[in-house]
Amino acid sequence: MDATAISPAAPSSSSSSSSEDLLLRALIDRGWHFKDTDRIRGLIKDQLSLPNSVCTVNSVESELLNMDLRSIGGKCLPEPSVLRKTSHLQGPMVLQVCSSRDISRSCLDGASGSSGNRRLLRLELTDGHSRITVVEYPHVPSIPEDVIPGTKVQLRNKAYIRSGILCLNEKVIAILGGVVQSLYEEWKLKRKYLDVSRHTLGLSQENASSCPPPFEKLEIRARVQGTGASKGKYCPSGTTGA
Repeated sequence: MDATAISPAAPSSSSSSSSEDLLLRALIDRGWHFKDTDRIRGLIKDQLSLPNSVCTVNSVESELLNMDLRSIGGKCLPEPSVLRKTSHLQGPMVLQVCSSRDISRSCLDGASGSSGNRRLLRLELTDGHSRITVVEYPHVPSIPEDVIPGTKVQLRNKAYIRSGILCLNEKVIAILGGVVQSLYEEWKLKRKYLDVSRHTLGLSQENASSCPPPFEKLEIRARVQGTGASKGKYCPSGTTGA
């Protein structure tokens, strides 16, 4: 059983408060930052009140993973002006994915297929207030090709920053998961229209390459040999120099 597992059996108000504090502390130790701890206490209290259930830090975290950090997250990232002067971030720190892109490939490349170890993934992460750009260097196999916005990640240990960009390696990041439904639906819609754009562009390029070049009228101008006024004049073919 989890070391922070709490049984809901007939808790008094003081023991319930103590249980909430214990679980909240465990979440903070994992890198969660909250702007309203009372809201998180309420979530923990709801789990503790469920009959025949055991509330653990894992069960609370699994619920938090599906919530938008923009609504529950506390500020933990430095401001952009400070970030450029910062050499590293110290974990643990739970952040949320805003966007991801393999910058080694064109944005019009097909979504299918993998660039393998040549991939260079660029992520935008947020604490719910500020954003930070991170780049995998070197390749981090645990990060999927398409990271859905709303996915939670945990920065661990010491993550180095160069010119305001955080450099990822497999020792400093863990994918926690989670699905924020509104962000997922928005991502699916954008992906759908991007696929349509790729298909349309592919057809137009294919048609352009299979068609002959446009017809251009060829005019041949012949030099008329002669004497007098017509000598040295250029006239269209089929005419005289008169």
